[in-house]
Amino acid sequence: MRSRTEELRDRNDRLQAQADRLAELDRLKNAFVANVSHELRTPLALIAGPLEKVLPAVEDPSARRSLDMVRRNAERLALLVDQLMDVARLESGGVPIRARRLDLGAFVRRTLERFDPACAAASLSLQSDTPAGPVPTFFDDDILDKVLSNLLSNALKFTPAGGSIHVALEAPEHGEWARLRVSDSGIGIAQGDLVAIFDRFHQVESGMDRGREGAGIGLALARELVELHGGELFVQSVLGEGSTFTVHMPRGADHLAPGEIATSLRVAPAAEGADSEPGAPSESPGRARVLVVEDHPDMRAFLVEQLSEYFDVASACDGAEGLQAARDQRPGVIVSDVMMPGVDGLEMCRRLRADADLASIPVLLLSAKAEADDRADGLEVADDYMAKPFRMREVVARVHALLRRAEPSPDTSPPPVAVVDDEDAQRLREAVLRGMGDDGFDIASLAKQLGISSRQLRRDVRRLTGDSPSAYVRRVRIEQAHQMLVTGAYSTVAEVAAAVGFTPNYFSRLYANWFGRPPTEDLAS
Repeated sequence: MRSRTEELRDRNDRLQAQADRLAELDRLKNAFVANVSHELRTPLALIAGPLEKVLPAVEDPSARRSLDMVRRNAERLALLVDQLMDVARLESGGVPIRARRLDLGAFVRRTLERFDPACAAASLSLQSDTPAGPVPTFFDDDILDKVLSNLLSNALKFTPAGGSIHVALEAPEHGEWARLRVSDSGIGIAQGDLVAIFDRFHQVESGMDRGREGAGIGLALARELVELHGGELFVQSVLGEGSTFTVHMPRGADHLAPGEIATSLRVAPAAEGADSEPGAPSESPGRARVLVVEDHPDMRAFLVEQLSEYFDVASACDGAEGLQAARDQRPGVIVSDVMMPGVDGLEMCRRLRADADLASIPVLLLSAKAEADDRADGLEVADDYMAKPFRMREVVARVHALLRRAEPSPDTSPPPVAVVDDEDAQRLREAVLRGMGDDGFDIASLAKQLGISSRQLRRDVRRLTGDSPSAYVRRVRIEQAHQMLVTGAYSTVAEVAAAVGFTPNYFSRLYANWFGRPPTEDLAS
């Protein structure tokens, strides 16, 4: 007759096998979404780029209307790809944020400037009310731009001609919170829809034409991105009278984990250099040499053609060829793709930085990988980063900016790091240790034990440890297992694995990856 211990081990093995299968399916799903995104972004860039070039020269009204329709729908498709990627990232463990201490008021005003032409074209009045002085706030400008742009786009979409959009930022001089409101005089939202307005894929039955509908992703994504900043997004609306969306978020950094505070001064706001006109070739320091590194032949030809109007341009088809061209030609700037066969763009940048003769060459990365952590990875080794599809005017402006940038800013002091509460950290660790041997223990169990929601748990764990909850629980289990092994508290590796809630095979693999040796080597005899 089988013992109770054997039955429990078999049960643990089955549960672990199921968890491994689910994790692998999740990994494959996210890899598929990422690959599809990359495959879509490059052709989108090759649609948007040439359109931007030819549209000003088109005089026939009918042809211009048709090309404008192509441009609008390419932009709409690019936005949908972005939203799908962000949703996939959130489902797979969250979108990491890189918050910096920035002027929230200036950020809001800069974003509104982008929407001025669209509002004017739709016969809408766009008004704003922001503090006259700076509003220093810790936030990720890339992520918050998605939030504010989504709210403004919705206001624009559902407000008839002759209506108004009003954006107000309230931030008391010494206050700990900022409140950003986006109000419109549009069609409003029925009370029955308000309860589900932030649910993914929920679409309001507006009665308006389908050209104004979306995929039901934007508002759900916006709320989750606001919550990553420790804030809230809520709505007030009256059908037929308009809607007000309010973002309420902390201004300090106490709610952020150390790893969520960006220390690289090279992570520039998206608008840097983008609002200036690309200068004529004579305005750059000489006829500067630019090296284009891109494996896609159509994209490479397009970039070479467009940049040649302003610079002397050479090209290479992958990172290895790009490195050799950099040695031979010493370009003023390198414009490179990220995803390439062989030596990719990131590896090429690392090799450039490791070469004393090439380390000073600035690099602008152009990539279909548009997530926040991809951008952060790129900016660790390159000087600038743009996601496809892009506007060629902005590419040219950024190349000019890199050529003009003789040396980095002398201000290299990092921002303050969030203070960790030792008592909270100890309470968290003790809760993990209490549930460690329970094969049903999960993140929901941990949150319940601490008396908080799973969402709050994620924010607290990141603030206290810099890890996601699952990564933190795994780390505590492995560290505890190590102590059990070296102190001789258990006689076999299998007993230690069961004590910390792992199956023996999975535990042995995880331990070896963590410490670089099998657990048997640390088992005290």
